[in-house]
Amino acid sequence: MTLVEHICQRGGEVTVFDPVATQLAKPIFGDRVAYAKDAYEALLGCDVALIGTGWPDWLQLDWQQAKNAMRGNFVFDARNSLRGLNLPDGLERLQIGAGP
Repeated sequence: MTLVEHICQRGGEVTVFDPVATQLAKPIFGDRVAYAKDAYEALLGCDVALIGTGWPDWLQLDWQQAKNAMRGNFVFDARNSLRGLNLPDGLERLQIGAGP
């Protein structure tokens, strides 16, 4: 079971964005998730941003604008794609397998 399915089963709301795989995700998730047209729309009002790809859309994001759009302040970088990127003050990046 995927993380998205776990969140949905527990009553969470999920908005997804992937410039390549959205069409592949629709048959899997159907209408249980919202599909954003871009990264900023996906982050609008979110409590936590989960970045699961290294697509340029995430790497080239204006993270100050993203921070302003988000309700929460956590960016969970599941692939360490944002390593070395300076996020604005107030956003906290959480990484898998990254030391202190």
